[in-house]
Amino acid sequence: MRILILLSISLFVRCILSSAARSQPAQSRPAQSKPAQSKPAQSNPAQSKPAKAPVGTTASARIAPTFESLHIKTEELPKGWKLDKKLATVSVQPATLIEGDTYKDLIPKTNRQDFQSIIGKDNKGSILYFDWGSEIPFAVLAFVPSLLFGDPIKSTREHPEKIVRSGGVMIIISFPLGSEERLWALERLSRRFGLRIPRDLDELRPAVATIARHELNKESEAGLKFASEHEKELASYSFAAYFEGELAARAKNSARAEKAYARAIALDETSDPLPTIEVLWASRDGLGTALYMQKKYNDGARELMTAAKLAAEIKMPKEQANCLYNCACCFALASKPADAIAALKQSIELDAERKAAAAKDEDFESIKSLAEFLELIK
Repeated sequence: MRILILLSISLFVRCILSSAARSQPAQSRPAQSKPAQSKPAQSNPAQSKPAKAPVGTTASARIAPTFESLHIKTEELPKGWKLDKKLATVSVQPATLIEGDTYKDLIPKTNRQDFQSIIGKDNKGSILYFDWGSEIPFAVLAFVPSLLFGDPIKSTREHPEKIVRSGGVMIIISFPLGSEERLWALERLSRRFGLRIPRDLDELRPAVATIARHELNKESEAGLKFASEHEKELASYSFAAYFEGELAARAKNSARAEKAYARAIALDETSDPLPTIEVLWASRDGLGTALYMQKKYNDGARELMTAAKLAAEIKMPKEQANCLYNCACCFALASKPADAIAALKQSIELDAERKAAAAKDEDFESIKSLAEFLELIK
């Protein structure tokens, strides 16, 4: 019987969507069939990392995020918008970073810095760029979020700034919270440069936020109905596809979950990066789950092995162990005993608790008499 992990969306909203530069403690996720496993602690979400392009595609639309390329060109702006030379931050705090040397004794001097202001249809604001070379100094990482937001470190109506980091460059986006101009600036960084940018609900497109709230409230039927009714509007958003997958999995609609998770992964690889690497892992794991539930064991094993490798890459050993265990289940059910034993052995090496689970798991019926299996569970 496969160990199935579902995201706790309340934790998800607090942790994965959060723009706070603090890791959250691991918490439990509800399980459908076996004891709940701990959810992975989140990596520092303020550090945006480029999403990888898929094998076999050029992903030519994505540009390397450098100090120069991150700047907006006039021709990129939506019709009717324009660049302006006057600083227009919403709150005063980011302006103090770009003007003068108020904090010269607290943070290292940048190699270069400047800003761009945008006057949009209904709002104006500024994007600030700071370049420290190969990496952003720790003093900056510790000081700037507290300066901008206080405690808690979170965008608010009064302090709607958003910090995005790439290598040694820090970008501060300062537009009114929920404005089209702010959404455009964030989506540009994500889609043009492949950066992963964690978002709060009020930093998402309304339709994406709505489907997220349905999952938050465990409203599977209403959420899936909304997804169907707004299919075209949501089609280009990987995060919406991920949420649809979660809703479908909760409703035990494995075929729909498979399609939704696969779409989330495809969009992540080509045009719309998921907000964090943890969400990509959850999408891979969810896809493997959906395939398993439909008895597509070979495909399920492939996806779960990919999820296991991703979990290893981002240092989530418990989740890696779970993926490998579930992969072993798929291999056993697909009559691939050697592969099942190998995956189960790796799982147990990472998490000894999997030994007891395997001993009574019906999925291993085809290999329970093998000497290698008996050696693993003793």
